[in-house]
Amino acid sequence: MGQTKAIAVWQPRAVTRTGVAADCATQHTVNLFTVLGDILMVGIIGKVIAAKDAGAQLLRLGHVPTIGAVEAFLCAASLTTATDAIDSIYSITGVSTDAMIVTQIGTALGIGQFQINALGTIRSAMVLVPGILRLTTSIANDITGLIDWTILYQPLSATSVVTVL
Repeated sequence: MGQTKAIAVWQPRAVTRTGVAADCATQHTVNLFTVLGDILMVGIIGKVIAAKDAGAQLLRLGHVPTIGAVEAFLCAASLTTATDAIDSIYSITGVSTDAMIVTQIGTALGIGQFQINALGTIRSAMVLVPGILRLTTSIANDITGLIDWTILYQPLSATSVVTVL
């Protein structure tokens, strides 16, 4: 492998999954990404692209490894996402017991903190093994909300990759 190609293999990558109506329409779990090979998940964000309705829906991200197939949650459930506007941004801290957060700065839509808590003190990357990264919605249905999800990751092997489901 050439030196330039070898460097590129280890560079961080971003993959975006465009939100679809079925993602939030009912209380269920939807698969977002496939993780092939071990990765360092630097962070993940959700960006509202169609305003969420008045239902008090909660969001939570989890990872189901290929071997073992038992889901591990990457965060606790968010506070209600009712009526969240276009360009609201969701993220996690990287601490599995912390709730998913709406991370925009104050009331400024479209400007958000990345992988950090409200105090600005936590920024943790997570190692994920091969498996499925998924979203669980609960408490209420949302017939209008759409969320694009973007994962930023660094491959931990030459064959590691994240793909959209």
